[in-house]
Formats: sequence, structure tokens, C-alpha cells
Amino acid sequence: MKQHKFGDIDLSDPFFDSLKEDYPEFTEWYTKKTKSDTKAFVQKDQDGKLQGFLYMKHETEELNDINPPMPAASRLKVGTFKIDAHNTKLGEHFIKKIVAAALYMGVTEIYVTIFEKHQGLIKILRRYGFTEYGTKGEGDTPELVFIKSMTDFTGDMLLDYPFIHTKDTQKFILAVKPEFHTPLFPDSILNTEERNKEFLVRDVAHTNSIHKIYLSSMNG
Repeated sequence: MKQHKFGDIDLSDPFFDSLKEDYPEFTEWYTKKTKSDTKAFVQKDQDGKLQGFLYMKHETEELNDINPPMPAASRLKVGTFKIDAHNTKLGEHFIKKIVAAALYMGVTEIYVTIFEKHQGLIKILRRYGFTEYGTKGEGDTPELVFIKSMTDFTGDMLLDYPFIHTKDTQKFILAVKPEFHTPLFPDSILNTEERNKEFLVRDVAHTNSIHKIYLSSMNG
């Protein structure tokens, strides 16, 4: 996944067709973004075809176009979020990127608007702590609004992702062989491996996934 200016991304790519159908104003909005240095995160396959697109924005104002209105706060808006799922946990990879941006900005919450028909994305959002807040838009099919607090916690390690509760818990160190480290934990790539990043960090499930399963034959 890499950042690109809107102007360097081909709006005529079929990837954007569904966004144009869902949002009649999408082309006009996108064209305005191309006239600035605004960037989005993009995932492409080996042939250069778009597989994922993510645009985020920091907001602080009150949001009166959402029902119920959201009071002023420092929040991260997920403005445009679409993936073409292909069994590689790409959705989780994008969730990691969203949460990382929220941590970097120091916001109190994240919100995203999404149509109810996109149940695949909604399922991923719910799994990692996004809850349905309200709606945006008029008519029979308004968008649903999902929010994730970065300050309130439930005690559930998935819902509270990326925060870990360590108080009154046991801690263990798990060994990972060097050749498996970066493919499993791409966000912690070793400095000595940066030159091989394109080979080590690929669009595969065990690299993209948030939820890892550690199998071991050790006793205890």
C-alpha cells in the first residue's frame, strides 16, 4: 500500500465505478481533489490494477449533517474506503492503516459512513470496535455512521484494538524465527530488510491480518 496524489490516480479505472454509482457527486468531488496535493492510500495488484483505496481527513467541527449530530471533537474521518476483496485479509490491512493514522493524529475517535449493503466491510468494522452511531443522508437508503472511540475501552482485545490491557495480566515472550518475522509483522520490518520490503511484505492473508494464531509445541 502506498500514498498517491489524487491527480496521479486514474479516475476512469473500473474500480471506481461502484463509488460513482453510490455517490452521484463522486466524480466532481474527486476532480476537485486532483487540483490540490491531497493524497490517498492505494493498493494495487501485480498488474497495476487498483484493489483498494483509502482517503482520510482530520476534522474538529460539529457534524450537523449526521443524525443525531456529533459534537465538535478531534476525530478522523474515513472519507472514502473501498476494497476489492480477494481472500487476502485486505480489509484488515486497511483497518490497521486507519487506526495507525488515528494514533498518529492523537484523535479521540474515528468515524466512517457506509451503505448498509456493504456488509463485508461492516463486519470487519464491527469486529475491531466500530459501533453504529446513526445515519447520514435522506431518502430510503441513508448511509450508516460507525464510530470507534480511541479513549473508551470495553476490555475485549478485538473491540479495543489496537490497545492492549496489561494490568494484572501475565506477560510472555514468544520467539519468532527471523525469516517469519516481517511477513507476519510487516509494521515492524527490520531496518536491514527495508531493501527487500517489496518481496517480504506482500498482499497475502498472513501479512495483512490483524488476528494472528501462534502454534507451538512448548509445554506449559
